[in-house]
Amino acid sequence: MNIEFLDRNKFESLLLKSLNDIRKVSSIKGSSYSSSTTTVRSQIQKYVLLESSSRNSENIIKPMILDAIFKSENIAEGGGEICLNLFSNSFEKFLKIKKLKGQDIASSRAEKEFKIVANEISKNVVKFRKKHIESIIESEFNSKIQKKIASKIVSISNPRTRIIVEKSNGNDTIIKVREGYTFKINPSYMQQSSPVWNGKNVSTIVIDGMIENISEIHHLLERAAQTKDPYVIFCRNVDDDVRNTLMVNNARGTINVSLVEVGFDENTLNMLNDISICCNAKVVSSNFGDLISTAVKEDIVIVDEISVSQKEVVIKNSPDKGKLKSHLEYLNSKKRIDRNIEISHIFESRIRSLTSDIVSIEIGHNLISKDPGVIERFDRFLRNIRAHIKSDTVPVKSIENKTIRDSIPENIKFISFDALYFSLRNSFSLIKSLVLIEGCIANDKH
Repeated sequence: MNIEFLDRNKFESLLLKSLNDIRKVSSIKGSSYSSSTTTVRSQIQKYVLLESSSRNSENIIKPMILDAIFKSENIAEGGGEICLNLFSNSFEKFLKIKKLKGQDIASSRAEKEFKIVANEISKNVVKFRKKHIESIIESEFNSKIQKKIASKIVSISNPRTRIIVEKSNGNDTIIKVREGYTFKINPSYMQQSSPVWNGKNVSTIVIDGMIENISEIHHLLERAAQTKDPYVIFCRNVDDDVRNTLMVNNARGTINVSLVEVGFDENTLNMLNDISICCNAKVVSSNFGDLISTAVKEDIVIVDEISVSQKEVVIKNSPDKGKLKSHLEYLNSKKRIDRNIEISHIFESRIRSLTSDIVSIEIGHNLISKDPGVIERFDRFLRNIRAHIKSDTVPVKSIENKTIRDSIPENIKFISFDALYFSLRNSFSLIKSLVLIEGCIANDKH
C-alpha cells in the first residue's frame, strides 16, 4: 500500500485534471461512448463510465463530484447534468481567486454568487402550463410517433397518475389505463369454474393465517346465505374441506363468496397488509390473539368494488389517505436504500399495487428497433414533467447569468425550478468544499 501526501499545489493540479475529465465528457457527441461497450446518452452516464486521467482523481475528486450530481438528479430530472456543467464552467474561476486572495475569500465569493443567481431564478419562476409540456415534447422526441405517444400519455394522465414505462415482448407499442389497486396473485381454485368474479359493496375480511375448519367462518357463511351479499375472504390458505364447501355452495347459488388465497412466499409475504390498507380493514392474526370465528362477526368491512380473476385481484375503494401515503413513503424509502435488485423489485411491485391510477406504456420492437434509447427517452421525459409539476418552471431565456445559461443543454427552453435551484446549490457547495481543501492523503489501493 502506497500512501502519498498531496500538498496544495499537487491537490490543485489534481482538481484541474478532474476538470479536464469533465470537459472530455462534454466533447463526446452522440449516444455512443467509445471507451465503453455500453451505449449511453446522458452526460452523467458518460462521466460515470469515463476512466479518470489519474488514479487519485478517480479515488478522491470524482466521488465528491458524483455525490453532488446524484443529489441534484434525485431531486429533479436534469439537475445532475446541470450540476456537472455548472461545476465545470465555474470552478476554475474560484480556484484562481483562491490563489490570489486565499481560500476563505474564494469560499465566501462562491456563497455570495450562489445567493445572487438563486435570487435571480426565483424571480423568473412561472406556472407550468400546457404550452410548456408541448415545448418539452418537441425538444425531447425526434419522431412523430414518439411525440404522438408522449402527447397521448399527458392527455390521459393527471398529477396523481403513476406512469410506468417498460419494454414489450410484442412489436406494437401499447398504452394501458388501469384504475383500482391491483394485486398480481393466482386466487383460489374455486375461480376455475368462473373466470372473473366481481362484486360491489363487498363485505370483506383479511386473515393473515390459515382457515382450518369450516366452523371458523360459519357465521360469515350463514350471513352470506341470508343476505345474498357478495363477500371476499383474503387469507394465506385454507383446508381442502373448507375450499370444497365454498366451491359447492357457490355453484349452487347458496352464497356469493370469493376466496382469495395469497399463499406464503417472498412475493406475498406482506401482501395481506397492503390489501388491508386498500380495504380499510384490520388484519386478523393469531399473532395478536385474534380468533377467526370472532373476527367474521366483528371485523367485516365494506369495500366499494372487488374483481377477482385468474391472475389478479383489483380493489376499487377509498382507503385512508394518511395511512396509504405513509405506507407508500415507507416502501419508497426501503426501495431506495436496498441494493439487492430482487428485493428492490418486490418493493416496486408493492408500490405499483398500492397506486390506484396507473398508465402503463409498453414500448414495442417497432420503436426500439428505430431508437434503442427510446425507453430511457420516455422515462426521462416523464421524470422531467413530474419535476415541473412539483416546482413550476423557469424559461431559459429569462436567465441573465451566462454561466448558468451555458450549463443548460441547448435544446431545453424550460427548466424546472427544483432542477435549476438544487443543481446550483449542490455545485456551489462542492466548489466551496474543494477550495477549502489545502491538501490530502492519497491512498493507492493498487
